Amino acid sequence: MIRHNSFIFSAVLIMCLAGISMSQPSLSGPLSGTLGPGVFNVVGNCGVAAGNTLTIQPGTVLQHTGNFSWTISGTITALGTESQPIEFIPQNASIPWGGIRFNTGAPTQSRLEWCVIDKCETYVNGGGLYIGNSGITLVDCEITNCSASSGGGIYAYNTNAALVIEDCYIANNTAGNGGGMYFSGCNGSIVRYSEIAYNSSTNT
Repeated sequence: MIRHNSFIFSAVLIMCLAGISMSQPSLSGPLSGTLGPGVFNVVGNCGVAAGNTLTIQPGTVLQHTGNFSWTISGTITALGTESQPIEFIPQNASIPWGGIRFNTGAPTQSRLEWCVIDKCETYVNGGGLYIGNSGITLVDCEITNCSASSGGGIYAYNTNAALVIEDCYIANNTAGNGGGMYFSGCNGSIVRYSEIAYNSSTNT
């Protein structure tokens, strides 16, 4: 478990993502292929289209320059390590970004390990992660300082057994309902060995 440590890595930019050159370390739009390691500026909304896969390498830092979000209809695999986590963070701590949204029908093979998701803000449901009629596996991830209408850290509905959260740290998130997490229709989902603390909500 990462436990509110934040890592920034300066690394040689190695990028195999089609359509983006080495001289342009900025990201926006639909993505696929392999990304990282290195530091990238997210300058617009990003996503993975249905039928596509994005693999993010350990030590990749994704700095969002505004309130941009990720929309996942395909598969994302972001497998960091304890010494080289993958970070989804704002470039400027005072300007939150928009979080990651897993659309209805997205494959359940997406997996995040040793990932930091920090300082997200949205006025709808799901601050850090929104998971609707889909599923994902989260292991050793940190979701902190996020806010939303419901589910400040994570909002999930109709995931059933396709959602697994293990050894994660979900803290200091806020929402109207479910400051840390808000689940609906998630029978069989697994949350284990995780610390969910210091979250707040105005209604529940």
